Amino acid sequence: MKLKTMSVFCKVVEKGVMAHAADELNITPAAVSKIISELEESLGTRLLNRTTRKLILTQSGIEYYESCNSIINQINDLHEHFSQLSTELKGELRITAPTSYGLTDFPQIIAGFQKRFPQISVSINLHDAVTDLIENNYDLAIRIQREMKSSSLIAKAFRNFNHYIVCSKSYYALHGPIESHEDLKQHNCLANSNAFTANRWQLSRNNKAYTHKFIARTEINNSNLIKDLVLDNVGIALLPEFLIEDEIKSGELVQILPDYQLKQATGWLIYPSKKFKRPVVNTFIEYFLQQTADKYTT
Repeated sequence: MKLKTMSVFCKVVEKGVMAHAADELNITPAAVSKIISELEESLGTRLLNRTTRKLILTQSGIEYYESCNSIINQINDLHEHFSQLSTELKGELRITAPTSYGLTDFPQIIAGFQKRFPQISVSINLHDAVTDLIENNYDLAIRIQREMKSSSLIAKAFRNFNHYIVCSKSYYALHGPIESHEDLKQHNCLANSNAFTANRWQLSRNNKAYTHKFIARTEINNSNLIKDLVLDNVGIALLPEFLIEDEIKSGELVQILPDYQLKQATGWLIYPSKKFKRPVVNTFIEYFLQQTADKYTT
């Protein structure tokens, strides 16, 4: 009975007019008014100030509504969770991921997931900028970053990514050798504008740390385009291993300063805490982490 009363109160607040709430609840306005009056009497406080045109929440009403709404949402989520456990898993999943990762490792994971769960539809947006998940209604995001800003989102690390400083074979033949971090100052270093350390490469050698700071003549927000420009001899760049490993093996790209260590980036699976309660989101997170663990555990 108390849950029903709470639901009626929340509906009145959301509709703003008792008659509109009554229509949606399929009861009379008089019944709604009686339920609200009895609720206020049982709580010993006024929740709504009534005028001829509208209802205005008191401070107690605001606090009570927020608490009731939270409880009702939790109950609805709980029912959705267990109802879907008893049936074939289905629903929609909205994901955002960086373009470079989305065009290399990610397709195999998505293909395997959709074969296993054919009733789940997946919408993917490849976007290199950091996107607000809640504002854009994404269920989760994949991000590859050296530094993670603090937020209210849940972040699960799934692997580390090596990065290499590279140039084309012909560029190195014309402008090499490059034997020290000091030599980098003489070259056009391409910057990824989406990286927190776009114009600052952190290196170390023999337990000594070095930072190469530079003013980029070429700044781009997409690693794939940066790689293409490096292959066209525009300059040198810091790129993820998964994007350039084939070109390094073929000799098209040359790894510069191989005796230096570069700070690794971390791959993160990020999602709002509420989204985890959705069975389709929970299932994808478990599948994704399993697949990446299987692939990258050495």
